[in-house]
Amino acid sequence: MSLTGYGYEADLISALGGTPRAIPMPETYDALLKGVVDGATMPLEALKFWRLADVIMYVTECYEVGKVETFFLIMNVKTWEKLPSEIRRIFEEIPFEENLAKMWQEIDTIQKNYGLEKGVSFYTIPKDEVPRWAKAGDAVVEKYIRSMVSSGYQEKDVMEWIQFIKGDYWSKRQKK
Repeated sequence: MSLTGYGYEADLISALGGTPRAIPMPETYDALLKGVVDGATMPLEALKFWRLADVIMYVTECYEVGKVETFFLIMNVKTWEKLPSEIRRIFEEIPFEENLAKMWQEIDTIQKNYGLEKGVSFYTIPKDEVPRWAKAGDAVVEKYIRSMVSSGYQEKDVMEWIQFIKGDYWSKRQKK
């Protein structure tokens, strides 16, 4: 099975037995329509906003293993220091991460409903299959760790980041 995917995502596709294809998102619709790829790795909003619900019949949900996009709210330190304290307080008091997670959960729900309306079937990998998928991902995570260490980061720090993302942060915020 060929699926769209880049970088570590492509490594995970390979680890699960698929064939990754580097197809840019703007070309994914045509690639699916013409059978260039069998499927695509994508967030659910692509069903409507990239019109992929018109050319796919199935979505496999694999939140325990799957794709996570990273978003940042960043600002230059000197710019931050120039802000009045009452404005800085707004940034500090609003639970940005909580609101962002909630927003994406709401978007996923809306987009899943859109897909269902268009006749897309959703398949959630069974709980007993999750460990096999996660094990396939372990080699990809190890590759990432080696890459970060070779770039000068301490392995302990990289492991802490991964634990934060996998366990301490997102798992507490996932909608069950």
